[in-house]
Amino acid sequence: MAKFKPITIGNWQTGIADSPHDGFGDMRNIDFESIPGIAQIKRKLEKKSSTTVTNLPKWSAIDQANKVYVLDQDHKLYISTDSGASWSLVTHSSASTGTGNGLVIWKDALFEIGNAAIDVYYPLSGSPTWTNAWKSITSETSWHPAMVAQDDTVYIGCGRDLASLQEVAGQNFDPTNAATYTFQSSVLDLPEDFKIKSLEQNDIWLNIGTWKGTNIYDFNIGDIFVWDLTTQPSSFQSQITVRENGCNSMFNKDNDVYVFAGIDGRVYGVNGNYLELLRTLPFNLQSGSWVQVYPDAVENFDGRLIFGVSAGSGTLTNGVFGLGTRQGEIKLSFSHEYTISTGTNESVSIGTIKQINANQIIVGWKDGSNYGVDLLNASTVMGSYGAFIDSQFYDLASNRDTGVVSEIEIRLADDLLTGEGIRIKYRTALDDAFTTVGTFDFATDGAVNSKIFGVSFGAEKLQLRIEMTGSSTSPKLKQVIVR
Repeated sequence: MAKFKPITIGNWQTGIADSPHDGFGDMRNIDFESIPGIAQIKRKLEKKSSTTVTNLPKWSAIDQANKVYVLDQDHKLYISTDSGASWSLVTHSSASTGTGNGLVIWKDALFEIGNAAIDVYYPLSGSPTWTNAWKSITSETSWHPAMVAQDDTVYIGCGRDLASLQEVAGQNFDPTNAATYTFQSSVLDLPEDFKIKSLEQNDIWLNIGTWKGTNIYDFNIGDIFVWDLTTQPSSFQSQITVRENGCNSMFNKDNDVYVFAGIDGRVYGVNGNYLELLRTLPFNLQSGSWVQVYPDAVENFDGRLIFGVSAGSGTLTNGVFGLGTRQGEIKLSFSHEYTISTGTNESVSIGTIKQINANQIIVGWKDGSNYGVDLLNASTVMGSYGAFIDSQFYDLASNRDTGVVSEIEIRLADDLLTGEGIRIKYRTALDDAFTTVGTFDFATDGAVNSKIFGVSFGAEKLQLRIEMTGSSTSPKLKQVIVR
């Protein structure tokens, strides 16, 4: 038996590593940014849509009165008038054919984009009614991403064409009065076979993300076309080559455009006329397995880039993840931010994520044959030990010997409060189940801030799982020490 140098587990803010041999193996529902050096439990997602939503929510938008709208895969529109706490179906007779291709709100109007036409719901501030097939667009059966740019123009991806909608100077937009707007079905057309899947602005430039084929995995092409919004020439300014299965989603955070491309979990940053690889997410993809990020499943929340990873093929951990902000050469911190309300972390799809106020987001999801819209609870954290950290897979000794573990110590920044607890588990091989060491909780141990578990086992290698629970408060974990 060999002695080993005590192992101090902390520095939580590094997030999940590329490999458990290099750093943390996993983190779920863990907040490591609110208090530097402390790990706490994140608030939990709760289903609020009951049985109302009947397919994957793919887009969401908020109007000036803070009413929240969600469009699903069946081209059904839902509304919440109470900040995501309840949902109802918006009646829409004779809607244009679509698969939830796109959604945008502008000038008191909601635009529901189908395969080849746009339906308008107006005025949102009054008693809105539908104008079906208001405008025809280039047909595309999968994606019609839409955004309101800084020039107050709506841009819509329509296959290889970019459509635009502007208000006439001196007029107030009214979809029933053509004198109040200018609609162009194509202000820019891309090379043949490219189809627009994502849009994002950075300064005067509109970044147009594309894909090719019928299925996301058909072609390893996802180029970004860059277009000048000030001069709006008839052709794009530059083309950034992206050797990935589609430029699936883009998001501008602090004037950095993040690109979620392909089906292998890679995140890029736009750097001039090329892409810089920022992070490959450690999903351990096996042959034939793949994941994707939907165009509307990225949001800036609590200082982190929150994004939904959806299952494509294979049994993989997916759900709502988060990335830290770029800081020079420092690798983006990565974590599994939230578990959806079903408690499932495998084979789920996340179609849309939207911040609806300073403290809450909604998440639209699919889990098997179940669908829903979750709301982040304003105060209650994940309970039932649903938050956990898997440590690095440490070497305790060589294969000629084993290390003897005699104690495991938990150190908190504050005393435990009612309902709080931490449970320690371990394993000595990555494919083994975890064995429970013990539980440190308020009900048993009271208002204290440390505990030592006496143990005695030999191991060549070791990984801990640190599980946490709470209710309105969370334990403030500082360190775990293995001796």
